[in-house]
Amino acid sequence: MLLTFIISIAHAQTDAVILVSETLPEYQQVAEAFASSYPGSTKILHIEGNKAKSIRIANELRANPPEVIFAIGTKAAYTSVQKLDYIPCIYTMVHNPIKYGIYGDRITGIVDHPSVDITLAQIRLFLPKTQKIGVFISDASSVDMPTDASTIAQSMNYEVEFIRVNSNADIRKEMRNIHERVDALWLIPDSTIITADNFHTITMMANRLRIPVITNSERLAQAGALFSVIPDVNGIGQQAATLANQIVSDDTDFGGITFTPEIPNVIFNAQTQRTIGLELDPFAEGFIDTWV
Repeated sequence: MLLTFIISIAHAQTDAVILVSETLPEYQQVAEAFASSYPGSTKILHIEGNKAKSIRIANELRANPPEVIFAIGTKAAYTSVQKLDYIPCIYTMVHNPIKYGIYGDRITGIVDHPSVDITLAQIRLFLPKTQKIGVFISDASSVDMPTDASTIAQSMNYEVEFIRVNSNADIRKEMRNIHERVDALWLIPDSTIITADNFHTITMMANRLRIPVITNSERLAQAGALFSVIPDVNGIGQQAATLANQIVSDDTDFGGITFTPEIPNVIFNAQTQRTIGLELDPFAEGFIDTWV
C-alpha cells in the first residue's frame, strides 16, 4: 500500500501541488478552480485532517518537490510551511495564520475575507441611504482591520463609529439606542463578539430597530444578518493560479505578501429584509448571488 502511494506521487514532476486540508465542498471547489486555471501540470493531494498522512505526503514531496504548493486550509498550510519551507507556498482558507506560524519569506496568502473597500461597495449598492456605519470591536480585535476600515470608509464618504464591547451586557447596552447613532452595523470578524448568544442579541435588537446588519460570513447571513459579503471560491482558485504561474514562469517573489480576494459573493437573507422593511432597487437585486 505504501509503495503504491509513493509511486502515485512520485511518478512525474509536477509544477504545482494542491494540498487540501479537509474534505469540505468549498475546499474542493477552490482546488478544482486552481487546477482548471493553472497553465502547468497540477496534482491534488488530500490530507483529510490526518496528521500521519500529512507527514507522509510531506516526506514524498520532499523527495520529489513541485515548483509551488497551493495549500487550502490550516492543516495544509501548516504542513507546507513547517515541513516544506523551501518550496514557495500560496495558502488560503486560513483564519489567523500568524497564530499557527504560517508566514515566511516564501509564503504568500490569500485571506479568507473580502477587502474593506469591496464590502463597503456592497453596502453602498444595497443600502444607498447609509451614511453612518457602526462597527463593534472588542479589546481582542485585530488592530489592522478597524484602522483600514476607518481610512477607506472616510475616502468613500462614510462615517464609521467604532463601538467597544466585551460582553453580552455591553452589546445590549449599546444596542438600545443604536438607531440614533448609525444607519447600519457591520460585524467584522472578531471571535470575542461573534458568539451565538451575542449574534442573537445583535440581530434580535437590530431587527426590532430596523437596523441592517452586514457580515463577512455565509453562516451569519443564514442565521439572520441582512447580507454577507464573502469571497467567491472559484475566484480564489483562479487568483491563486495566476500567482502560482507568476512564481513558476517569471520567478516572481510574492514572499511575505498577503492578498485579498478579488471577486465578492453576496448572500442575502430574504426574511431579514422583510423584517426590517427594506426595499431593494431592482438593479441591485441583480448583484445578489444567493438568497437564503
